[in-house]
Amino acid sequence: MSRRATHDVSHAFALSVVAFVLHLAWESIQCPVFFEHGSYDASPGGMALASVGDVGITWALYAAVALVSWQWRWSAQGWSRRQWAVLLGLALAIGWGIEARALANHRWSYKALTPLLPGLNVSVIPILQLLVLAPLIFRLADLVLRLTELRARSGGEISRQQDVSNRFH
Repeated sequence: MSRRATHDVSHAFALSVVAFVLHLAWESIQCPVFFEHGSYDASPGGMALASVGDVGITWALYAAVALVSWQWRWSAQGWSRRQWAVLLGLALAIGWGIEARALANHRWSYKALTPLLPGLNVSVIPILQLLVLAPLIFRLADLVLRLTELRARSGGEISRQQDVSNRFH
């Protein structure tokens, strides 16, 4: 596999793992506090399954911004206003759409203390999930990838130094 392909696979893995962990934490914390579950499975397995879906949504957001950027690894550079607008606009639309559909299908309902978006009658919590977590996930995945690359490079240097040292002993 080429170096670029390895880098792309590593990025995809980092993005997926970071997304899953953060979405699982969010789902596990907010669901018991703000939601009454109807036909939706609120067990730990249900939260994990929801988080897998959230990873898919995260990838859809990433791909949409990549399309308007004409660059797959757009998140590794500074983000333009256009990228932010696409990311946040789609996150808002997707979050609202999922909530509206789930409420209409009685998959869950809201507890009394759940904050609602004025005029939209959906909870602000799941919309904030996408608005806050998506940019955080993209930055953390890039950070994990950079740290992994630095560690691999420094590990390679240490191995070469040890190899040279062993030759002279």
